[in-house]
Amino acid sequence: IDDRPKRLLPLSSSILTAAGFVMKQEIYPKDFRGEVNKRLDFEWAYNALEGYEHYHTYSIRGVMRMLQLRNDEALAEFDAAEQRFPEPKTDPARYNFIMTQRATIFLMQEAQEPSDSSAERTDKEMERIEQFAAAYDDPKDERENIVRIASGKLRAAHHIARGRFAESLELSQRTISQCDSPEQPTLAYVLAATACHELGLFKQSRRHYENVELCMAFYPDRIFFCMAIARLMSMSKYWGWEGEYQRWLQTLDAMDCPPETRDLMFQRFELLFGRCKSGKPLVLA
Repeated sequence: IDDRPKRLLPLSSSILTAAGFVMKQEIYPKDFRGEVNKRLDFEWAYNALEGYEHYHTYSIRGVMRMLQLRNDEALAEFDAAEQRFPEPKTDPARYNFIMTQRATIFLMQEAQEPSDSSAERTDKEMERIEQFAAAYDDPKDERENIVRIASGKLRAAHHIARGRFAESLELSQRTISQCDSPEQPTLAYVLAATACHELGLFKQSRRHYENVELCMAFYPDRIFFCMAIARLMSMSKYWGWEGEYQRWLQTLDAMDCPPETRDLMFQRFELLFGRCKSGKPLVLA
C-alpha cells in the first residue's frame, strides 16, 4: 500500500513552496519515456517520478504498479490521480484512462477471487465508463475518439469475462473499425480472436490472432510489446498451439530487460492461462 500520505493531501503550491518544496507540474522528467523503453525496469520508472505532482503522473505510477502486479498500490495511485483531476471535460482521454485502468484491476482481482461483491464492484465501474463514453461521443474530436476506443476495448473484455462472447465480438469489431493508428487495435484483435475461438469460429480467430502480431510491429513502447507477448502466450497455450507458444516464450526470453521484468511477464502469462483454463478467459492482465 502507498505509504506516502502527502500525495493524497490537496496542498496548494504556495504552501509547498513556503515549506521549501518545489511542486513540479511537468508530468515526468525529460527523456523519461525513452529511458523506460530502454530499461524496461518498472521500479526504476516508478521511483523516477518522485516529486512530480501532475494528475497524470499518478496515473503513470499506477500503471507501473499494475505492471508489477501490485494492484492495491496501483488503485491508490489512480485514486490520487482522480482526486487531483480538474474538470473531466478539460482532458477526457486521461480521465477515461483512470477509470479504464481501475476497471482493469477490478477484472483481474475478480478473476483471482470471484465473489458477488467483486463482480458488483466491476459492473459498477463499467457503468461509469459507459456513461462517460456516451457523454464524449464526437467522432470528429480526436480526444473523444480515444475515449470511445478505450472504453470499447474494456467493455468487450468485460463481456468476455462474463461469457458474453457474441457481444464481445461485435463490440471488438466495431472498435477495430474506429481505430486510426496501426497499433491501436491490438487489444481489440486479442479480444476478437478470443471471442471467435469461444464461438467456434476458428478461422476467424486465427486471422485476428495474426493481426495482433502485425499491430505489435508498430508499437512505439516495448512495455506494450511485453504485455502482448504474455497475452499471446496464454492464448496459444490454451488453444494447444504449442509451436506458437514456444515461439513467444523464446521471444520473451531473448528480450533485453531486467530478470525481474521477464519474471513479471511470465507471472502475467500464468495468471491469464489459469483464467483461460477456468473457462472464463481474462485477456487484460
